[in-house]
Amino acid sequence: MTAPNHIIGGIVITGLFGSFLNLNILASPIFIASTIFGSLIPDIDYTKSTIGKVFRPISKYLNRRFGHRTITHSLLAMFGSFLLFAIIESTFFGRTTTSKIYLLGYFSHLVLDMMTVQGVPLFYPFLRNPCVLPGNPNARFKTGNLHSETMIFCFFLLSLVFLQPLFANGFWTQYNRYFGTPKHLASEFHKSPDALNVKYTVKRGTEIIKGEGICISASDAGIVLLEENGFHILNREKYTILEVIPEHIGKQLLFEPQSFFQISLDSLNNLVRKNPIQFLEVNANQDFEFIHNSIITKAKKSNFEYSTNLFFQKTDNPIILKTDDLIFFQNPKIQTFQSQIKLLKKEVQQNQLSILKKENELERLKLQFTTEEIIHKKEAIYQKIKMLEKVKTPKINLSKIEDLKLKIRELKQADFESHQKEKSKVSSDKNQITNPTLSFTGTVTFILLK
Repeated sequence: MTAPNHIIGGIVITGLFGSFLNLNILASPIFIASTIFGSLIPDIDYTKSTIGKVFRPISKYLNRRFGHRTITHSLLAMFGSFLLFAIIESTFFGRTTTSKIYLLGYFSHLVLDMMTVQGVPLFYPFLRNPCVLPGNPNARFKTGNLHSETMIFCFFLLSLVFLQPLFANGFWTQYNRYFGTPKHLASEFHKSPDALNVKYTVKRGTEIIKGEGICISASDAGIVLLEENGFHILNREKYTILEVIPEHIGKQLLFEPQSFFQISLDSLNNLVRKNPIQFLEVNANQDFEFIHNSIITKAKKSNFEYSTNLFFQKTDNPIILKTDDLIFFQNPKIQTFQSQIKLLKKEVQQNQLSILKKENELERLKLQFTTEEIIHKKEAIYQKIKMLEKVKTPKINLSKIEDLKLKIRELKQADFESHQKEKSKVSSDKNQITNPTLSFTGTVTFILLK
């Protein structure tokens, strides 16, 4: 096959296979150059080829030593050169993206040459038999035939035009975009390495609403989007969701938890304005007011989810502070450790179930082995037993749980001692009317795009 067809065919084939790996070869001129280089390099063993003329000394040596369509058209050369380029790219650039694209370009050349009458010896030098696709020689192309080469070029040219959205978005993203349902959006959201911008069309009553926002959460039950004016929750109870189209934006969506302990009112207001908030839990040492969605609410503690434009303020009423009224603020680390213990206990339980399931299956197979009389079935059962016995039993480590429990006891003891000191400070002013400094304790989870 001629160089022009190897180039355009290499771009189409590399772009198509790259779409399954989320490699967009059209995203950078370097990727295109790597594709073209990979799609031409196997013909370096032929001095009259385009790549052979560029690297004539190497081409001349390879052609004299091995001949055309031998070592450079083998899987050995393809994976060997890829490994070399991958090591170089990883060492100097810390990635292997360009090397993967080169590998797909090289692979495209072998596939196209397999479709010719001559074929290629993929397993050279171990086997010199040519590999062809398809098996019927009359269905394969003849290299240099103007009619065949023109047809192939036109086919790949049209494919390149129509497949560009697939190359740009990736196969699975394009698949999910095609259907545009909450289910497909949820699938794309959970497997996507970067954040998604979602363009939506929904219906509320007879009103058609269109918009777009960064996807924060997605499931069949509902979709949470971060728009310019705040969060927008699309759920089936409020809207009829007509279409949701995801688009990758090249930034990572991160959720950053942060604890705060006895901070001032101004500090809390500055904190909640810092970034969009996924979840906020606030406890105060006295009543406070907050403004949310233009509504003023009085509380002593409150939780917020997917909230923006929050503002906290003092109440005007003085309070009577008594020793018994002191609020005991638990160190926020305790809750974190308790959550870790729950996860570890769940893991231990799953490991125990896995072990029990394996033991029950072994007992069942051993019983079946002793009762089976047909030789080949008995051998199959024996092989299953051996394979199951080779499966490593997950290790159950309970020391982490005990360490976390010890840390919780230490933190609780420290909190208790701190509380006792506070009680002793106010015991002399037991019934005094005062306005103590308003302070807040709690946790917040920020939404970040990086």
